[in-house]
Amino acid sequence: VNGSLWTLFWEFLCYIGVAILGNLKWLNQKIILVLIFPLVFITTLGLGLISNWIYMGLPLAACFALGASLAPTDAVAVGALSKNFSFPRRVMSVLQGEGLLNDASGIISFQIALVALVTGYFSFPDATMKLVISALGGAAIGFTLIYIKGLVLRLLEDVDARDVSGYLLLELVVPLAAFLISEELHVSGIIAAVVAGVMSANGLK
Repeated sequence: VNGSLWTLFWEFLCYIGVAILGNLKWLNQKIILVLIFPLVFITTLGLGLISNWIYMGLPLAACFALGASLAPTDAVAVGALSKNFSFPRRVMSVLQGEGLLNDASGIISFQIALVALVTGYFSFPDATMKLVISALGGAAIGFTLIYIKGLVLRLLEDVDARDVSGYLLLELVVPLAAFLISEELHVSGIIAAVVAGVMSANGLK
């Protein structure tokens, strides 16, 4: 239960974090999405294979779990570096956004590796397919929720019933719904929250 509550809390933080990036250009967000998804997955695989080569006694799934825990970068470290070094504003925006959101893909990789470790079965094609299905499924749910949110907002505007409390309620419901629906459909709720935040930050409501 505590793990589920923490995951739910993290989903909400992801949604809020992406919404904060709304002042970034969409080009920056495309770079961020590339960094938090393909790059983290590739890093996880690379670290897992290297760990398995160095420590041959460890199960391959355990090595991938280790890789998943080390692959995401630390947003705090990016902030600390910016105090000692001067980076262009666009570079800092990309690094801060990537550092804030890459835990989503890291958690997905870790969960898959953990399941493989517990069950004692790991297949690279199966793991890749699960990653793709989980990511695409979560993205679809996030996009769908933002589309429904837009319909609700337009309906409230048509009946002159839109107010601040109603809007805030919708902002709270979207990440919660992303988590619950994703859990039921066995896809990534964190990615659903990230995609919903990106869509919302870019005015796709």
